Amino acid sequence: MVVQEVLDIYRALVGTHLSSYSDGSDWQDMQILNRAYWRVARFIRYFDPAVQWYLAPTTDGYHMGRPDRFFKTIAVPYRVTYDGKHIPLMGMREFLDLGFTVSPVPVGIPRMAYWQAGKMYVYPAPDEDAASKPCYVAAECYPTKLIGPLDYLDLPIVTHEAVAYLAAVLASDPTASDEVAFAKVKTFSDQAYRDLLVARDENESLILGPFTQETDEYIH
Repeated sequence: MVVQEVLDIYRALVGTHLSSYSDGSDWQDMQILNRAYWRVARFIRYFDPAVQWYLAPTTDGYHMGRPDRFFKTIAVPYRVTYDGKHIPLMGMREFLDLGFTVSPVPVGIPRMAYWQAGKMYVYPAPDEDAASKPCYVAAECYPTKLIGPLDYLDLPIVTHEAVAYLAAVLASDPTASDEVAFAKVKTFSDQAYRDLLVARDENESLILGPFTQETDEYIH
């Protein structure tokens, strides 16, 4: 679905017993829709096997939410592919246990990656030529923010109705926890909630499959 279709469902729900909120501006409705969109992504463990990572010369560390460096905001990385080849991915503790130091960082061709506290790192930091090579991250992530009525939702289509239901819930109760909010979605539409579980099962089958197996020795 496109944003306008989901907004139409949401606005139809807002006028019912689902929500006491009404007559929001287009901007307010988009803010609520994006909140629901991100929370659904987190709930289903939204997985993308190839989030583009734009490296910069001589820079080793990148915040995982920077839109100029990652095509999508990364929540949990599982695998890094640099210039067509998988390179080891690990946590910072594992990286330091191997005897490497975080400063000074050499410059050259990245041969490993690690992450800590919302940042991703490559080692060595790329030189000018190495930074131009393609780099991708297989990761649990958040979709790109929705802006206009013709934007396509990047989550599985089976979850789109649940996004509208969750937006209506959040319009009525903006501080609702995930537990409360998704329980209300289930109450209002058992089908929409079951669709979320299907999407989460599909993502978890990917996460627990070859993406995790290939990096077990590095991330545990």
